Formats: sequence, structure tokens, C-alpha cells
Amino acid sequence: MGCGASTSAAPTSTTAPKAFAGSPFAWLSTQARPMNKTLNNDQSTVLHDTKADSKADASGYFSHLSAACRRFQNDAIKAKELPAAPSTVLESDWEAMATTTEAYAAACLTLARTHSQRDLSRWNVALQSMDSANATLNSEVASVRTAADANGE
Repeated sequence: MGCGASTSAAPTSTTAPKAFAGSPFAWLSTQARPMNKTLNNDQSTVLHDTKADSKADASGYFSHLSAACRRFQNDAIKAKELPAAPSTVLESDWEAMATTTEAYAAACLTLARTHSQRDLSRWNVALQSMDSANATLNSEVASVRTAADANGE
């Protein structure tokens, strides 16, 4: 369920999202799944745009990468604004995924601006954090689905 595998700014969302009235499985189905699809598409675009084309100049390469990362960052911010999950663990894991995704995208934007080796390293560290948060979220999603199956949901 996480936003995909494959990179830091301060959080920009300051208001707590309104709580979702329903089961954790219903929240996953109606809130998280559509946003997750958007984040996965954003991640695919970032990955596509990281593949260097020998015909592309550096300016064009980094411009495309920057645009993809900006969209990814904006959508990660939107993910943090979803109604709060009805489970504390699920909400915490979702928030961690969205926050680390936002940081990954911010690190990508920094790299696109600076083109520095140091910022490439920071982007890779942010990727590891995002992947870890996704794995944690995926584990909780599996637990929610198992419970929903057991309850006939």
C-alpha cells in the first residue's frame, strides 16, 4: 500500500486532519487507496525521469526531474491532509509514509537545483527512510485487511 519503492523539508501541513467515521478497512478503501494510487504514479514518473537520456541536456533533465518531484511533494502534502485513519497505528504509519515521501521529494528538488553529489547522497538516504516507512505501512495494511476478512468486511 505504501507509495512505492525507490527520496528534506519541514512539514508544511499544520492542521490535524478530521477523523474518518468508519472502519480502518473502509478508510483504506475510500481514502488511502486513491491517494496511494496518485503517489505510486508520481513515484513512477520520478523514476522514469531519473533515467538519463544521452540526447537530453543536463538542464532539460533536471527540469523534468524537478517538475516530477514537485508534483510528488505536493501530493505527499495532500496525503497528510486526508481524514485521520480510525486506528492510531494506521494513522501513525500513514503519516510517517506521507512525511518521508514529502522529504524524499524535497531532497529530489534540492538535487535538481544543486546537481551536487552531497545532495544525491541525501536523496538516497531519504529514499531509504521512505522505503522503511512504506514497509511499516504495508505491514499494518496487511493486518487491517486480515482483520477485515475475519470480520466479513
